Amino acid sequence: MGKRYSAKLKFQVVTELLRGDKSTAQVAKAYGIHPNTANAWKKTFLEKGPDIFAQDSIVAQYERRIAELEQLIGQKEVEIALLVRLASCRHERRPQATTAVCLKQDTTEPTSWLWSQSGRQWTANAVR
Repeated sequence: MGKRYSAKLKFQVVTELLRGDKSTAQVAKAYGIHPNTANAWKKTFLEKGPDIFAQDSIVAQYERRIAELEQLIGQKEVEIALLVRLASCRHERRPQATTAVCLKQDTTEPTSWLWSQSGRQWTANAVR
């Protein structure tokens, strides 16, 4: 197995090679590495250099996905709270629908919630 070098050392060697002040042989000798190794690091750096800056877009993608998931969690929390509230209310069963009568949290006005099997959703109607 070959010798391992730190990323910091590799970066120092490559930056010196890119400056062009010294030849590859001079830089390699100064750091105690083979010139072919120095050239391989330079080639890798030049090939993968754009990927370093692409990391920003990857992070932005993950941040957008996290925001979407946080919004979905918020929606699910609201749905769960609604279902818990409905479960604590009086329920009346019908063949294709379930009705629950509850008081709205912000008012004392009763609200009828109707569960639609076909639409798979709750709809609110004011009870009169």
